[in-house]
Amino acid sequence: MKLFGFFNKQKKENVNIDMTVDSDSSKKKLEHESLIDILVATWNTLNVDLLASYLTNDFQYNSVWVSNTMKGKEQYLTYLRGKFESMKKSGNVPIADVIDESGYLRPRIRQQGIGVVLDVIEKDGKISRILMRPIA
Repeated sequence: MKLFGFFNKQKKENVNIDMTVDSDSSKKKLEHESLIDILVATWNTLNVDLLASYLTNDFQYNSVWVSNTMKGKEQYLTYLRGKFESMKKSGNVPIADVIDESGYLRPRIRQQGIGVVLDVIEKDGKISRILMRPIA
C-alpha cells in the first residue's frame, strides 16, 4: 500500500490517501483526486513545496485576469511563493476546498468573499496546466 498524507485544515484532521488501485481508470481517478488534494493542501498551508514535485517541467498557468500564459514549473513556483508570502504578511489567508462540477473535482479557493476555481490538466500523473477562473 502506498499512502499520501496531509492535514485537512477545515476538518482539522490528518488525511491519508491509499494510492493502491486495481484498474487503469481507478488509478487515473485516484491520481486526479490526489492531485486536487495536494493543490488544496498547498493553498491551505501556503506551502509551495507541497506542490513542486507534482508539476510537469513544461507546466503552464493561465488566469482570466492575466493576459499571458506563464510557462515553466520554476517560474510558476516562484510566482506562487511570492503570492503566498504576501498573503502571510497581510494576514489575508485563503481557504481552499474541493467542489464537484458536473462530476469533475476541482479546487476552490475563497478569499475576502471572492471565489475562484482551478481547472487542472494532467499529464503522466502530474499537473501540466492550471487555469484559474471565477466560480460560475
